[in-house]
Amino acid sequence: FPPLLFIFALLGLWKYRREWTFPLLGFIVFLIAGDSLSIFSAVHENRHIHLITPFFIGFSIYFVYKIREREKSYFPIYITYILLFFVTQFIVSSINARKSAIYNSGDKEIADYIAEKYPHTPLVGEKVGGLYYWSDDRFRIICLSPGVDPYLGRHLRYYVRFAEVSEYLQGKTCDTVLLVSYLEERYVTEWLIKEFSIKKIKTFQNNLKKRAELYLLDLTRMKDKPPYGEPYDELDVADPISEYQHRYKYYSFVKRSVGNVMFEGDSFYDGGRPYVALEDFVLKFPEGGGILVARYKGLYNGKVQSIIEKFPVNFRIKETTITIYANGREIFKKDVNFQDGFTLIEVPVNESGYVKLHIEGLFNSFHYWAYRK
Repeated sequence: FPPLLFIFALLGLWKYRREWTFPLLGFIVFLIAGDSLSIFSAVHENRHIHLITPFFIGFSIYFVYKIREREKSYFPIYITYILLFFVTQFIVSSINARKSAIYNSGDKEIADYIAEKYPHTPLVGEKVGGLYYWSDDRFRIICLSPGVDPYLGRHLRYYVRFAEVSEYLQGKTCDTVLLVSYLEERYVTEWLIKEFSIKKIKTFQNNLKKRAELYLLDLTRMKDKPPYGEPYDELDVADPISEYQHRYKYYSFVKRSVGNVMFEGDSFYDGGRPYVALEDFVLKFPEGGGILVARYKGLYNGKVQSIIEKFPVNFRIKETTITIYANGREIFKKDVNFQDGFTLIEVPVNESGYVKLHIEGLFNSFHYWAYRK
């Protein structure tokens, strides 16, 4: 609602219901703070505040109604302004609804085509709000949209954390999938097409204008590969579910979000976090202890999102001192030299069960495994 209506409402509150003013303002502050701490924190509007919009509109009209006798010359101006507000809002809503209907009709065409030609093939697509995919032949939609998924959170889409999105996708899809590209600038979609596309199946048009393309992808190479076979336990850094399950916390010198997808290694792909200085997490080891295997990378390149643009960055670490603690006891301290590619470090761990690990140094962190001795 326009600022002037908000001002009318505040004036009306202060003049006619002064005892309501401070509780209501406190409630607004509470809603803003709650949104900022939730998975909706990166949205550029506080959706919960919309719930009290009718109250402000109603009280602004009530204020105008109360002053109609005192300032009759201004009353028609106030009423005209409010009526113009509702008319313009209706026009804008109608235009947006029509655009959405046209857009959704195009989506229906794509969905009908896929249902007929590829009824048992999972679908991956990236639109406004993030990634989603169809999981089975019943076309049950599993939504990976930020703000809907409790692990991803809305910040992933709006702060270009493509490593988390691609890591999440890595563990969810089958080897062969369909992908819908809506011909927009979508970092993950462009990467998937470039790296894994087998063929372009079909181009969809609206009024002779291309609006979407359907691809067939082979994601066999996208899988990760543990270095020594099946591990006893593993933490996949930058995978939001794996980090959540292992109570992963970290501190990085990179204050802004770095946009990148997974990096290609020797027959595997893996995503990680750059310029990490501290890590805390829990990893489960077998009875009698085991071996901790860590995967780092010397060069982490990507894009940093500023307020107005994205610009490329390269985080290169050639050597560092890494110290590892297990349940508070130092078990490893060594100078490590990195190449630009991936590097593995192996550390004996005598503790068993769930071991709290604390790691210090400066490194681009990607993966941790617990193996039997």
